[in-house]
Amino acid sequence: MSVAISTIFPGNTDDPGVSVDQNLTELTTALGNGAGDTTMKIAVDIFDDDDYAWIDDECVQITTHGTTSTITRAQKSTSRVAHLNTAIVRLWNGTSILTITFDGSKTLTALRGKSRVEAEYGLKIDSVVKYVGSSDPYTKEWFFPIGAQITPDSSDTIDIVVWHGYTSAQRFWGVGIQ
Repeated sequence: MSVAISTIFPGNTDDPGVSVDQNLTELTTALGNGAGDTTMKIAVDIFDDDDYAWIDDECVQITTHGTTSTITRAQKSTSRVAHLNTAIVRLWNGTSILTITFDGSKTLTALRGKSRVEAEYGLKIDSVVKYVGSSDPYTKEWFFPIGAQITPDSSDTIDIVVWHGYTSAQRFWGVGIQ
């Protein structure tokens, strides 16, 4: 019995994958949680004005970008908290490497992402990042099993998003497994 690849993999990035620019950096100084703590110092300027970023569990908006950025704290229903020097700072929604739009007939049992570099992967469901996991230096891969096979509604979209801290663009692959 032959089964079409599109049946097994309802979404696939194919070769050569998706090129992703650096979208993760780190704080170079600690960031307090006081009202006046609105300046963020980062290792690499990866943001544009008005971008949103994650630092730990807080969302900030970049008012003026640069390695010394002015920020608006506690955005998107998050709370202002202190952050340690070297805390990871990510572009809010990551960069999508695969989007699967469902029509009510496709099912999904797992998502998988990989590359040649370490990275953080996320699962974005209907525009909200729900889960984040990391690849390790040995496998450089992320696998997210979905407990029971699910059939998303006809209008649902699921994205595999990625963050990496390499200064040059990197290639990433993603696949949805039925």
